[in-house]
Amino acid sequence: MNSIEYFGAQRETLSAPLALPKTGKTKIPGIVLLPTTAGVNDYVKRVAGRLSASGFAVAILDYFAREGRCPDISTPAAIDVAVNSLPDDRVIADACGLIGALREHQAIDPERIGSLGFCIGGMYSLMLSAEAPNLSASVNYYGSVRYANISDQKPVSPLESCQGYPGSIACAFRYIRPVDFRCGHRGARGRTQARVEAVRTFHLQWGASRLR
Repeated sequence: MNSIEYFGAQRETLSAPLALPKTGKTKIPGIVLLPTTAGVNDYVKRVAGRLSASGFAVAILDYFAREGRCPDISTPAAIDVAVNSLPDDRVIADACGLIGALREHQAIDPERIGSLGFCIGGMYSLMLSAEAPNLSASVNYYGSVRYANISDQKPVSPLESCQGYPGSIACAFRYIRPVDFRCGHRGARGRTQARVEAVRTFHLQWGASRLR
């Protein structure tokens, strides 16, 4: 996997993993991939690889690039701490910087760039739709749309933040039918979650098709 440099929230230089199709074509659509609270892991890289195999240039935003490591997510309480510790304005500014870098990449069509996120990343994808100029599509993949509590780190709920966005937004939460979807979940609960995510992937693919 390649990498791409971009300017972060404080104009510092950061780096993001970049998956490019092997076709060598230019003017391809680009995606900013926003991961879960687990950050940039093997699963997210595999998703980026699958999308690049379908013809997209995919850059993965690392929320924790400054910290140098992903947070503890071993318990629900730890996950809450990790989520609530992320300043929304910093993440959105980083994502906007990454979009800017993709727009300047010689292989990417600057008019066909979208965002796609999982869980907290889906939430940020939705928020990004209001903040990033020239974003062609936004896909929220099972991310929250309203905050239970407002804080300095999270002053505005995602749904309120994207009011007036003129582009395409896909928020996927519906369950349609069970299908086989292997995404690393185990056990009965894992199988149920896998089925749910399979359906959400259908909606995700619909959103990504808006970039073509």
